[in-house]
Amino acid sequence: MSTMSIYESTFAQSDKTDAILIVGYVDCTPKQKQPRLNDSSSAAPVKKMYVNKALLSCHSDYFDALFNSNFIQKSMQEIDIEDVKFEDFATLLSLV
Repeated sequence: MSTMSIYESTFAQSDKTDAILIVGYVDCTPKQKQPRLNDSSSAAPVKKMYVNKALLSCHSDYFDALFNSNFIQKSMQEIDIEDVKFEDFATLLSLV
């Protein structure tokens, strides 16, 4: 049985979440037109963070613009957060 880290339990799916942040490093292979997160990287595996858009928007100008402006992410349920370690990003969000 796998145990969750404090970050994984903090950002686990609940009835209050309405978006998923996919956190990890980018796989930029030549055959891809757009970089896409790759969960096969052993150095920094991709993990999902379940978040509430309204809560993040209320506490962060960045997320407010991302979720409430004319960015494509406004209508996306899953949003890639690239080139950052899960633990580092989770620490940042825990301070928001």
